[in-house]
Amino acid sequence: FIDDRTGGLRGSELMFIAGEPGVGKSALTWRAAQNFAERQMRKDEEKRIGTLVLSLEMAEHPSNMRLASLITGLNPAAMRFGNVSTKDIQAITNEWAARQQLPFYFNFSSTVRASAMRAIIMESIRRHNVGLVVIDHFRYFDMDERYANQNQEDEEKARFKESRGFAKRV
Repeated sequence: FIDDRTGGLRGSELMFIAGEPGVGKSALTWRAAQNFAERQMRKDEEKRIGTLVLSLEMAEHPSNMRLASLITGLNPAAMRFGNVSTKDIQAITNEWAARQQLPFYFNFSSTVRASAMRAIIMESIRRHNVGLVVIDHFRYFDMDERYANQNQEDEEKARFKESRGFAKRV
């Protein structure tokens, strides 16, 4: 869907997905990231590109529930309230196990500065050959320095990838 609308994402490009709260932006981007990671499994192991999702909004537990819902199709509200059967739990376990080798990585840092995010990304590139980075809730990270207004800070965030030495790799 995203590729159809945008012509695809090219190396070193930055794309923003925006919309009203609760319309599914995170679900859409996580699904796109998961699909990218799954397509990498068709390649030889040494040619696979990893995917990193930096979840700046949700902690690990709710993020895991969201991911379990994405991969199984189970109702997230039912999972949240524990309204799942033994069969549902088995489906989650099976789907999770089937994706164990995916080059798909997560970081759940709800408060992070640009320098820490840069270190996380660079380490992921080094260790896992990450080439796609999804920053879920981009506005939730802080630059290392303060700016006079939000527009200036947003401009610096948008330039973050270009000015920090990993744009060519990502």
